[in-house]
Amino acid sequence: MIFSPPLKGGEVFLIRYIFLSFIFKLFCCVVLAQTILIKSYNNQPLEFAYILNTSNGNWSISNQNGLASIPDKTKFNDSLLIQRYGYKSISLNFQSGDNLILLTAQPLIFKTVEVESNRGISAFNKINISKSSGLENISHKEYLELLPGVQIRTLGGPGSISTVSLNGGPTSQTKVTLNGFDLSNMQTGVTDLSQLPNAFIDEARVITSGNKSIGSGSQNGILELSTWRPNNSFSQSISSLNSKSSYAKLAWQSKLLHTAIILGEKNDKGDFLVSWRDESFKRENNKFNQSYASLQFNGRISNKLFFKGLGLITKQKRGVPGQVWSPSEAKHFDNLNIYASSLNWISGLGKGSIKYFYRQSSDNYENPQYSIEDKNNLKSSSLTISNSIFRTKNMVIDFSSKTQNQILKSDQKTYKKNIITTNFRLVYELRKGIVFTPSFQHNFSENFFDHTTYSFLGTYNFKNKVFDQLALSSSSHFRHPTFNDLYWQPGGNPDLQPEFGDNYSLSISLKPNYFGAFDFIYFNSITDDLIQWLPVGSYWQAKNVNDVKRYGISGNWSKNTEYFQSRFSFSLVESFFGKDKLPLRYSPKSIGTIFLEKKISSYTISLNTHFSAEMISMYSYPKDNIIPASTTTSLHSSKTFNLKNFEVIGLVSILNIFNNQYESYKGYPEPGRSLGLTVTLNQKRK
Repeated sequence: MIFSPPLKGGEVFLIRYIFLSFIFKLFCCVVLAQTILIKSYNNQPLEFAYILNTSNGNWSISNQNGLASIPDKTKFNDSLLIQRYGYKSISLNFQSGDNLILLTAQPLIFKTVEVESNRGISAFNKINISKSSGLENISHKEYLELLPGVQIRTLGGPGSISTVSLNGGPTSQTKVTLNGFDLSNMQTGVTDLSQLPNAFIDEARVITSGNKSIGSGSQNGILELSTWRPNNSFSQSISSLNSKSSYAKLAWQSKLLHTAIILGEKNDKGDFLVSWRDESFKRENNKFNQSYASLQFNGRISNKLFFKGLGLITKQKRGVPGQVWSPSEAKHFDNLNIYASSLNWISGLGKGSIKYFYRQSSDNYENPQYSIEDKNNLKSSSLTISNSIFRTKNMVIDFSSKTQNQILKSDQKTYKKNIITTNFRLVYELRKGIVFTPSFQHNFSENFFDHTTYSFLGTYNFKNKVFDQLALSSSSHFRHPTFNDLYWQPGGNPDLQPEFGDNYSLSISLKPNYFGAFDFIYFNSITDDLIQWLPVGSYWQAKNVNDVKRYGISGNWSKNTEYFQSRFSFSLVESFFGKDKLPLRYSPKSIGTIFLEKKISSYTISLNTHFSAEMISMYSYPKDNIIPASTTTSLHSSKTFNLKNFEVIGLVSILNIFNNQYESYKGYPEPGRSLGLTVTLNQKRK
């Protein structure tokens, strides 16, 4: 798949034309929305499990989280065959609803399946969330903050960028991945979530330990995102804050290939009332207009050979309102293009793959007040090869190598960086229930860095009825300064040192029982030469901050039944640096989320509350500048109407019910209460 250059004048018209065309085509193809969750006998999700409808020959494949859709045109009592290399196949008759399938080992084919599904994974890393039908278009903030310790930070409303923080840590130490691919912007070192459409994301989880967490910029952890589930649907949303959004999804299947497309747009005027210094006025120049298109496909060549692909184009036009006491008339135009593909295989040694990833973005910032026009074009591509290289009955060694090329073209200069990353991971099962997983990663870039990081994860799976798993983790980390840190004018600092850090954690999980499932983790993070932007005279400059320490506890409780779901997560954190133990900027001491959902017949009502304690925004004399604690509560209520060939879901949302004014960053107030209405049309099976 090759992306053509960005369209100019007729771009929005073209997307709208295709968008409306797909609404007509929406009812010409049947794809099921119900899913099967496939796990190994030791409760680990299995990727590349193959589900075949023996009645009509249609099929589907499970993703990295073990989820697979019901094969196309499956009817009640159709025979389904679930198979995965290295495991015994299962046959069943399809009934209804979501299904959980457990596959057991096939010793004659594959003697070491106990480590095949990555048993060396902390239980806390397995906490994930997925969207319910009708809620696909809710905001990233409403959705992702259901995960323990997650905070979505914006600069005051829809027009700003949107970043993620874990357990009150710096956003630069949290990595965001999409279907396993790193989305970090090489210029800033963070990921702007606002460039990813709301309906584009369907599943999410947080990784805080293990092999994945030792890459550059992931000391606090990784937010893993997965793309939407293929089905045929159309959705339209409106909000009382003059916001409109819509999308259409189309999916189809053949004997070789499954393909899905999503097209959509969002238009948000972004104006809302705020109070400041005993005055009330409207926050303006905060518009956000977005259009997007995405294609994903996956195919099966044989029981051991699979391929996947993903493409995304998003285009944003934003206002930049500035701080509340210093309004701005600036504008920001940014485009993002992504292409990812992989060839995956399963052999006697385990899973292997060749993955290619391409990311291109362009940013244009205009500020007529200061006669500034800044343009940047970024391109990065990577090729990754991974496979197990050695395996015995209770041990496996995995190897991966990634080559990456980064190019930044600005108005002033062109910067280039080539990176080679090599990774070795050993999974060793000492005895039944005890698994050790050490890993090493070497990162090399000529003229930039040459550094090795490590991680060690030990897990013990209990055999009693109360405790599930105990995990101990230790890891080292580094982060090289980004292009902005080094060269941005006037605040870039070419004398910056790279960050170096260590992480330690201890987690325990309890087995699900009548009272629900419980997970707790204690973490301790130490960073030297943390890179922060601090005021210097009339501008801000990147500086190193020494001896940064963060420690705390994070927990999650969940209880799910057929008619009721609930979740409570919290983080208690201490963050400080230096000999005087100054509190770290923008690091609250406590974060919490409560989620409740009740289903009554065709009605669903959900309520979620997110709390963040006060945090320091700037060191000052005689008093530091403080952002007050904030609590926001939102309500979603939906009703499903079942018609002959499709279902209609009507959703009413009240965001920030109590109209609390709060900030993620000082001087950037967030919107107050808003009322939204969403209508979603999903096609049902024949």
